Amino acid sequence: MNECVVLPGQIIFREGEPGGEAYVIQSGRVEIFKDSANGPIVLANLEESEMFGEMSLIDEQPRSATARAIGEVELRKITLDDFVDILDSQPEDTFRYLRSLYERIRTMNARLDKPTDHRAKEPPRASARTAVLILPSSPAASQAVPAGGMAPRRFPVRAGRMPNSSEAEELDINDIRLTDSEPFNVSRDHFSVCIKGGRAYLKDRGSYLGTIVNGVTVGGDRTVAETALNLGENEVIVGGQHSPFRFTVVVSHEQSVDDGRP
Repeated sequence: MNECVVLPGQIIFREGEPGGEAYVIQSGRVEIFKDSANGPIVLANLEESEMFGEMSLIDEQPRSATARAIGEVELRKITLDDFVDILDSQPEDTFRYLRSLYERIRTMNARLDKPTDHRAKEPPRASARTAVLILPSSPAASQAVPAGGMAPRRFPVRAGRMPNSSEAEELDINDIRLTDSEPFNVSRDHFSVCIKGGRAYLKDRGSYLGTIVNGVTVGGDRTVAETALNLGENEVIVGGQHSPFRFTVVVSHEQSVDDGRP
């Protein structure tokens, strides 16, 4: 594996070109877009630790989309031998890469039906963006999220319990992984935070005990439910009232470059 630096706006590869390597983003962001009769369609905006270009690496077909740097980007090039080694020795990374790939495929299928809704914008313009900061409010929560908090750039952000010895590790798709013991407060797939229509929402993903948001229980008894989060601080308790897993979710609006991201 070797590394390279790509300058802002530079094309990394173009749709239709042969693909002999994939890339993992070390820092910065990359826009993936596809040309159409109605103009470019943005398929994804990727960031640190995400892989792209892997489809051409595997099926030996030309690139199906174009990749362009958003700002300066540091990349790690991956050959087919490197990729096979990752599949064999790093199952957690493999699952994360596959999840990212499937999300891009779903996005592409949805956006190709409405190409005018998602055209690539040049130059990018400033717009208001809903920002989320997830802070630990208890010692148990601080084992999963650092004291300075987690400021996700991609949504949804999923939280749930780490699998125990009898549960499948491969099925764990959580971004926030909580270590719990019996009797469990936290379900494997417990809650997520997402952005819809410029607002932040917390969704209980069908947990047993539910999620307490600003004093109100959301979900529980395996029922999927969601609630809008307030601007400012929101108290989140994962599980019942006496659960040790507590977070403060701060929602704000900030100016950012509109790059197609929710």
